[in-house]
Amino acid sequence: MMVGTRVPGALREVMLAAGVLTLAVGAQAQTSLSVPDTTVTPGAGVAATISGPAGRHYALLGSTVGFGFAYGGVPLKVGTDVVILAQGTLGPSGAATVTVVPPFLGTMLDRYYIQAATSTSASFAPFEASDGIVLRTRDLVEGLTGPPGPQGPAGPQGATGPQGVQGPAGPAGPQGVQGPPGLGDMQLATNTWAGPLNQGYATSFTAWCPVGWTAISGGLDDFDKYQGSNGYQLGRGLIIGSRPTNGTLGRGWSTSVMNIDTDPLYDFRVYAVCVRTQ
Repeated sequence: MMVGTRVPGALREVMLAAGVLTLAVGAQAQTSLSVPDTTVTPGAGVAATISGPAGRHYALLGSTVGFGFAYGGVPLKVGTDVVILAQGTLGPSGAATVTVVPPFLGTMLDRYYIQAATSTSASFAPFEASDGIVLRTRDLVEGLTGPPGPQGPAGPQGATGPQGVQGPAGPAGPQGVQGPPGLGDMQLATNTWAGPLNQGYATSFTAWCPVGWTAISGGLDDFDKYQGSNGYQLGRGLIIGSRPTNGTLGRGWSTSVMNIDTDPLYDFRVYAVCVRTQ
């Protein structure tokens, strides 16, 4: 049969009736067909490689339909308009490559079906068939790809994985600065200055903590004024300063007061809040 000719219906009927064509399937099939790209530009060709045992006869079939033609009751991957695109004999390498030009140019056809067959007999009785391949026109396939769509929403968070093994301990960091004295042990220290302090005058007096203790706060506890037969009564004084003695934390806390009363003030009692530091 000539290459590129259509298989006549009468011949197909004879072949079917005589059972001269059988299809090898499953693990026994040794015939394969491959192409580098199934998308073909209209008018261009694509290299089709038929592989099988060396010395076998091969035939490459083509059709515009992917079903409808069968031999021996077994359907092939081509239709009733099947044509023989190429015939020959597999060389020592067991492969043959032929150029297939699908009839896309100037037609509405969007796909073309090809399939290969090999046989030890020139009459292809019996024969093996490869899997079918669908060739598509590049004009249509490339036009089907639109712009990327918007990003979809984030999926749900997955389950928490198991805890990993603990890593080695890192190096020790530098030692931090010493913190302020703790407040575990605390007491008040007081001191009294008898006076008098006349109106408009000011004075400073210090309360001292015991050795091993530090003053962290302080102030004026009380003071009196003398008013004749009424004896000592509470007077009015204005604290104008209260700070650590000598300006740094230590044992003493000094408080300064001014007399804003009309009478002299007596018995100033100042205090310091002491915490143990040794």
